[in-house]
Amino acid sequence: MPRWLRRLGGKLLAWVIVIALICIGATIAYRQIFPSDAGQDTATFVQGGGGKHHTNKVLSTNPWEAVRAIYDTIGKPYPPATRVEKVCLSMSEEAQVQFARDLGYPDCATAVPALNAKVTDITPYIYAVRPMSSVVPRQNLTIHSCWYNIRGGPLLGSFTLQEVEMGQWLITGHANSPEPCPAPPTGN
Repeated sequence: MPRWLRRLGGKLLAWVIVIALICIGATIAYRQIFPSDAGQDTATFVQGGGGKHHTNKVLSTNPWEAVRAIYDTIGKPYPPATRVEKVCLSMSEEAQVQFARDLGYPDCATAVPALNAKVTDITPYIYAVRPMSSVVPRQNLTIHSCWYNIRGGPLLGSFTLQEVEMGQWLITGHANSPEPCPAPPTGN
Protein backbone atom coordinates (compact mmCIF):
# COMPACT_ATOMS: atom_id res chain seq x y z
CA MET A 1 0.00 0.00 0.00
CA PRO A 2 1.46 3.39 -0.93
CA ARG A 3 2.61 5.62 1.92
CA TRP A 4 0.31 8.51 0.96
CA LEU A 5 -2.71 6.20 1.20
CA ARG A 6 -1.71 5.03 4.69
CA ARG A 7 -1.34 8.67 5.83
CA LEU A 8 -4.72 9.61 4.38
CA GLY A 9 -6.33 6.62 6.09
CA GLY A 10 -4.66 7.56 9.40
CA LYS A 11 -5.90 11.16 9.15
CA LEU A 12 -9.45 10.04 8.31
CA LEU A 13 -9.44 7.63 11.26
CA ALA A 14 -8.17 10.39 13.55
CA TRP A 15 -10.95 12.75 12.40
CA VAL A 16 -13.60 10.07 12.94
CA ILE A 17 -12.31 9.49 16.48
CA VAL A 18 -12.26 13.26 17.22
CA ILE A 19 -15.81 13.72 15.90
CA ALA A 20 -17.06 10.73 17.92
CA LEU A 21 -15.46 12.14 21.10
CA ILE A 22 -17.01 15.57 20.48
CA CYS A 23 -20.46 13.97 20.00
CA ILE A 24 -20.11 11.92 23.19
CA GLY A 25 -18.97 15.00 25.15
CA ALA A 26 -21.82 17.12 23.77
CA THR A 27 -24.37 14.42 24.67
CA ILE A 28 -23.06 14.20 28.25
CA ALA A 29 -23.11 17.99 28.61
CA TYR A 30 -26.65 18.21 27.19
CA ARG A 31 -27.95 15.56 29.60
CA GLN A 32 -26.37 17.39 32.52
CA ILE A 33 -27.96 20.71 31.56
CA PHE A 34 -31.33 19.27 30.42
CA PRO A 35 -32.04 16.10 32.41
CA SER A 36 -34.73 13.76 31.11
CA ASP A 37 -38.06 13.47 32.92
CA ALA A 38 -38.77 10.09 31.33
CA GLY A 39 -39.95 7.54 33.85
CA GLN A 40 -40.90 10.14 36.48
CA ASP A 41 -44.40 10.36 37.83
CA THR A 42 -46.14 13.74 37.94
CA ALA A 43 -45.43 14.37 41.61
CA THR A 44 -41.70 13.75 41.20
CA PHE A 45 -41.53 15.96 38.10
CA VAL A 46 -43.39 18.81 39.80
CA GLN A 47 -41.10 18.62 42.84
CA GLY A 48 -38.23 19.13 40.42
CA GLY A 49 -39.39 22.67 39.68
CA GLY A 50 -41.57 22.66 36.59
CA GLY A 51 -45.27 23.29 37.11
CA LYS A 52 -45.07 25.01 40.50
CA HIS A 53 -47.54 27.84 40.89
CA HIS A 54 -45.09 29.64 43.18
CA THR A 55 -42.76 30.40 40.29
CA ASN A 56 -44.82 29.83 37.12
CA LYS A 57 -48.25 30.77 35.82
CA VAL A 58 -49.86 27.33 35.77
CA LEU A 59 -53.22 28.03 37.45
CA SER A 60 -56.22 30.04 36.32
CA THR A 61 -56.30 33.75 37.08
CA ASN A 62 -60.09 33.59 37.53
CA PRO A 63 -61.68 31.54 40.35
CA TRP A 64 -64.76 30.57 38.32
CA GLU A 65 -62.55 29.45 35.46
CA ALA A 66 -60.55 27.30 37.90
CA VAL A 67 -63.71 25.42 38.95
CA ARG A 68 -65.02 25.28 35.37
CA ALA A 69 -61.70 23.71 34.37
CA ILE A 70 -62.26 20.90 36.90
CA TYR A 71 -65.63 20.06 35.29
CA ASP A 72 -64.15 20.50 31.82
CA THR A 73 -61.20 18.20 32.50
CA ILE A 74 -63.25 15.51 34.22
CA GLY A 75 -65.84 15.64 31.42
CA LYS A 76 -63.58 15.52 28.37
CA PRO A 77 -61.89 12.41 26.98
CA TYR A 78 -58.31 13.37 27.88
CA PRO A 79 -55.80 10.57 28.43
CA PRO A 80 -56.20 9.45 32.08
CA ALA A 81 -52.76 10.68 33.22
CA THR A 82 -53.35 14.13 31.71
CA ARG A 83 -56.80 14.35 33.30
CA VAL A 84 -55.46 13.42 36.75
CA GLU A 85 -52.57 15.88 36.42
CA LYS A 86 -54.80 18.79 35.35
CA VAL A 87 -57.37 18.26 38.11
CA CYS A 88 -55.17 17.25 41.04
CA LEU A 89 -52.40 19.80 40.46
CA SER A 90 -54.96 22.63 40.49
CA MET A 91 -55.57 21.78 44.16
CA SER A 92 -53.44 21.96 47.28
CA GLU A 93 -52.52 18.60 48.81
CA GLU A 94 -55.12 19.11 51.55
CA ALA A 95 -57.81 19.92 48.98
CA GLN A 96 -56.91 16.81 46.97
CA VAL A 97 -57.43 14.65 50.07
CA GLN A 98 -60.74 16.39 50.92
CA PHE A 99 -61.97 16.16 47.32
CA ALA A 100 -61.32 12.42 47.14
CA ARG A 101 -62.65 11.67 50.64
CA ASP A 102 -65.82 13.77 50.20
CA LEU A 103 -66.64 12.02 46.92
CA GLY A 104 -65.88 8.54 48.32
CA TYR A 105 -62.48 7.74 46.80
CA PRO A 106 -59.12 6.90 48.40
CA ASP A 107 -57.18 9.65 46.60
CA CYS A 108 -57.45 12.29 43.89
CA ALA A 109 -55.75 10.14 41.27
CA THR A 110 -58.40 7.45 41.77
CA ALA A 111 -61.32 9.90 41.97
CA VAL A 112 -60.71 11.68 38.67
CA PRO A 113 -61.01 8.71 36.25
CA ALA A 114 -63.90 7.27 38.29
CA LEU A 115 -65.77 10.58 38.06
CA ASN A 116 -65.04 10.75 34.32
CA ALA A 117 -66.67 7.34 33.90
CA LYS A 118 -69.88 8.81 35.38
CA VAL A 119 -70.13 11.58 32.76
CA THR A 120 -72.99 10.72 30.40
CA ASP A 121 -73.33 13.96 28.39
CA ILE A 122 -70.13 15.95 27.92
CA THR A 123 -71.41 19.25 26.51
CA PRO A 124 -73.84 20.36 29.24
CA TYR A 125 -71.46 19.03 31.88
CA ILE A 126 -68.36 20.95 30.82
CA TYR A 127 -70.22 24.22 30.18
CA ALA A 128 -72.39 24.30 33.32
CA VAL A 129 -70.04 26.38 35.50
CA ARG A 130 -69.73 30.05 34.57
CA PRO A 131 -68.98 33.28 36.42
CA MET A 132 -71.75 34.36 38.78
CA SER A 133 -70.38 37.86 39.23
CA SER A 134 -67.99 40.17 37.45
CA VAL A 135 -66.63 41.13 40.86
CA VAL A 136 -63.71 38.86 41.68
CA PRO A 137 -63.00 38.93 45.40
CA ARG A 138 -59.45 39.01 46.64
CA GLN A 139 -58.03 36.33 48.89
CA ASN A 140 -60.71 33.60 49.25
CA LEU A 141 -63.90 32.46 47.56
CA THR A 142 -66.10 29.37 47.85
CA ILE A 143 -67.90 28.26 44.71
CA HIS A 144 -70.76 25.82 45.26
CA SER A 145 -71.67 23.41 42.46
CA CYS A 146 -75.31 23.63 43.58
CA TRP A 147 -75.39 27.19 42.17
CA TYR A 148 -75.38 25.64 38.71
CA ASN A 149 -77.61 23.33 36.74
CA ILE A 150 -75.09 20.49 36.44
CA ARG A 151 -76.37 17.93 33.93
CA GLY A 152 -74.69 14.98 32.28
CA GLY A 153 -72.39 14.00 35.13
CA PRO A 154 -71.70 14.05 38.86
CA LEU A 155 -72.07 17.14 41.04
CA LEU A 156 -68.59 17.80 42.43
CA GLY A 157 -69.42 19.80 45.57
CA SER A 158 -68.05 23.08 46.90
CA PHE A 159 -64.58 24.39 46.12
CA THR A 160 -62.78 26.93 48.28
CA LEU A 161 -60.19 28.89 46.35
CA GLN A 162 -57.42 31.19 47.47
CA GLU A 163 -55.57 33.74 45.43
CA VAL A 164 -51.87 32.86 45.37
CA GLU A 165 -48.76 34.12 43.60
CA MET A 166 -49.10 35.98 40.30
CA GLY A 167 -52.88 36.43 40.68
CA GLN A 168 -53.57 32.72 40.27
CA TRP A 169 -56.34 30.82 42.08
CA LEU A 170 -55.51 27.56 43.88
CA ILE A 171 -58.25 25.26 45.14
CA THR A 172 -57.46 24.96 48.86
CA GLY A 173 -60.56 23.18 50.16
CA HIS A 174 -63.45 20.97 49.19
CA ALA A 175 -66.75 19.95 50.76
CA ASN A 176 -69.92 18.25 49.62
CA SER A 177 -72.60 20.70 48.53
CA PRO A 178 -74.46 22.22 51.51
CA GLU A 179 -78.20 21.79 52.11
CA PRO A 180 -79.72 24.24 51.47
CA CYS A 181 -77.40 25.76 48.93
CA PRO A 182 -76.35 29.34 49.77
CA ALA A 183 -77.28 32.15 47.40
CA PRO A 184 -74.75 32.88 44.63
CA PRO A 185 -72.78 36.13 44.73
CA THR A 186 -74.20 39.14 42.92
CA GLY A 187 -72.52 42.11 41.33
CA ASN A 188 -71.53 43.45 37.97
